[in-house]
Amino acid sequence: MMMQIRHPDRQKEDLIMSLRIEIAQLNELLHDFNTLTGIKIVIFDDNSHEELACPARHCDLCKLIRSDPNRDRMCEMSNSRSFETCRQSGGLFIYKCHAGLIEATAPIKDNGVIIGYIMFGQITDSPNKEALADALIDQFSIPLAEQDPWEHAAKAVKYKNIDQIKAAGKILEALTLYVLQKNMVSIKHVRLIDKISRYIDENIDQTISVKSLAAQFNVSRTVLYELTRQDLGMGIGSFLRKKRMEKARQLLLSTDTAITAIANQVGFDDSSYFAKAFKQEFNMTPSEYRIEYGK
Repeated sequence: MMMQIRHPDRQKEDLIMSLRIEIAQLNELLHDFNTLTGIKIVIFDDNSHEELACPARHCDLCKLIRSDPNRDRMCEMSNSRSFETCRQSGGLFIYKCHAGLIEATAPIKDNGVIIGYIMFGQITDSPNKEALADALIDQFSIPLAEQDPWEHAAKAVKYKNIDQIKAAGKILEALTLYVLQKNMVSIKHVRLIDKISRYIDENIDQTISVKSLAAQFNVSRTVLYELTRQDLGMGIGSFLRKKRMEKARQLLLSTDTAITAIANQVGFDDSSYFAKAFKQEFNMTPSEYRIEYGK
């Protein structure tokens, strides 16, 4: 069964994002990894949204950590930093989270574009679980009356030595290639491009930027650029500009609307800048174009 990842905002749930995942196969793969290693593994999309995990629930220690909103935000910030590090390096990143637990993140790349991440974590590289509990109790200022659950939860954290962690990291990297090869995770190029194109057409008179398009469709600017470059042979900024110029050309030929008004109708506040952009596209000014080709 194919699942189309949708924006969490209910008002935008008709907008299909750039990823699709094959739930049954991915669940089986994550389960196999967890069975082999005993380590929790998670799939995230390019916007850091968790999509699948095995096991689905957090370990007892992470539940305690995340039970407080401030600590939960720290967990999310730790995840975001790991994704950013992966984005910059393009490869596996093994690190300790803010709570001192070992995690590893590897990017899923389609034609060089990061479209998601695979992460494992909630383990420790220290066999001294009492020290782990003491450090967390001290770090989060846990009252004496509430310390027992933290001590029990810390004892239950999976221990892996450094060689086991490195080996699991290599497997994680291999999985990023495997899920793409088997089409378990893929990017929805054409359908997203169609929606972007339609959105630009419907809002051509508005201020539209690459940043606002990325936010509207819940994808990164890098993904937007790669989508248009691969499918249309140009970057997203060039595509947006070409759409504006084509709309302006149509208005020049089909209406008697003043050029200043046409500039506004295709999203230009400055008619001089519009004329310059139009000439770059069609090798003549809007006035010249209307005289040459208009009825």
